[in-house]
Amino acid sequence: MLFDGAQAELVGQPNQGLAHMFTMMNAARLNVGVQGVAIAERAYQQALAFSQERRQGRSAWTGEASAPIFDHPDVRRSLGLAKAKIDFNVSIIFGGQIGEERSRLFNVYAAGNFIEATPENCYFQIGEAKYGKPIIDRVVSPGLPLDEAAKCALISMDSTLKSNISVGLPLDLLVYEADSLQVTRFVAIDEDN
Repeated sequence: MLFDGAQAELVGQPNQGLAHMFTMMNAARLNVGVQGVAIAERAYQQALAFSQERRQGRSAWTGEASAPIFDHPDVRRSLGLAKAKIDFNVSIIFGGQIGEERSRLFNVYAAGNFIEATPENCYFQIGEAKYGKPIIDRVVSPGLPLDEAAKCALISMDSTLKSNISVGLPLDLLVYEADSLQVTRFVAIDEDN
């Protein structure tokens, strides 16, 4: 490919390309996950419909001579396993600020319901909480400077990593400063950093 003389258009703010790229990649990860679940669900629906139409052999349930293959125990087992692997559960912490409104933080559950952060409960933690959460409970409050709160979050995550072998890298830390209307700090922590 030859790009000599090509004109480019700036997307977003200058010197914010990496932050924009991470935002795009995180959205892309969610979109790929949703597409995978949708394709798997549609395949399950088609397999279920076919198993109810296709007739072959004797039913294990009714004794009918030319029964739908759905009546065969192994077909039901296969369909049940397929359905079990499709179930999609995710919790998302979502926050930000629109214009001059106050910044807000939400924890959205798989069922679609949510809770909003309050002065009494000013943070959310998804996943394993028993090791690192006490650090945050004892130190973090609405008046804590943002840099100190970010340090507490990192110490909390590190404590959980050290204490529970089922929790591992990578970790993403995103810091949003109220009224900045942009992500002020983002770091992806993996085995290399």
